[in-house]
Amino acid sequence: SVGGEEGYNTAFFSDIASFSTFSELLTASELVELLNEYLNDMTNILLENKGTLDKYIGDAIMAIWNAPVEIEDHRERALITGFEMIKKLNEVNKILKREGFPEIKIGIGINTGEAVVGNMGSKNRFEYTAIGDTVNLASRLEGLNKLYMMGETGLLTSEFTVLPVKDKDFPFLIIEVDMVRVKGKKKPVRIFTLLEKGDKTEEIKEVYEKALSLYREAQFKEALKLFSELDFNPAKVMAERCRELLQNPPEEWDGVYTAKTK
Repeated sequence: SVGGEEGYNTAFFSDIASFSTFSELLTASELVELLNEYLNDMTNILLENKGTLDKYIGDAIMAIWNAPVEIEDHRERALITGFEMIKKLNEVNKILKREGFPEIKIGIGINTGEAVVGNMGSKNRFEYTAIGDTVNLASRLEGLNKLYMMGETGLLTSEFTVLPVKDKDFPFLIIEVDMVRVKGKKKPVRIFTLLEKGDKTEEIKEVYEKALSLYREAQFKEALKLFSELDFNPAKVMAERCRELLQNPPEEWDGVYTAKTK
């Protein structure tokens, strides 16, 4: 029957970057074959981590955790899923490159909070899904990868997913990227990304988060110097933003970036 229940869930979106451009390079049959292989690999990772596949939206995947079955560690499982998807994609792209196909680049968005989950639609045709601000923010974070990851594969997640589990032992580092007011929302949110553990990524985390602190204190010149040292796409974005702020100093500064697109 149609209806939903309020719950506390983690919502997940992934999408292939520049899919229209990507699809123009393949025939229809090649595109379907490639897309099915990609979705199969990504869905297996999702299900292994106890995620609920909500739907495929063309090349996009929507998923939720903690419904219909309660999962205590839903935040951790969602983050691990995103991290493992990106690692798997690297393997898939090596095969695609050998076979002469273009590489796939994806964006992932993850957020946790209250949502309504249940059967939505008409009395004659409905689907099990989740709706609410929590889901909308996860979708917005997925879209922000276009900005912060500059069209490359990336993952962005919110403070609501990360902060309660930041001290857990993960196979990745959690790096704060920025504080953003997403399009259509008034309240800003801290956003984070994940990098595989290693000496190089430890250094990136240390330098980037120091630069971010300077940026929030409106010390744009000092922040620019540190951001410019890093080979890390969010750092390149933030460095350019510092240059713009040095040329056009803000009258008021709260350290929040207001996103202009979804």
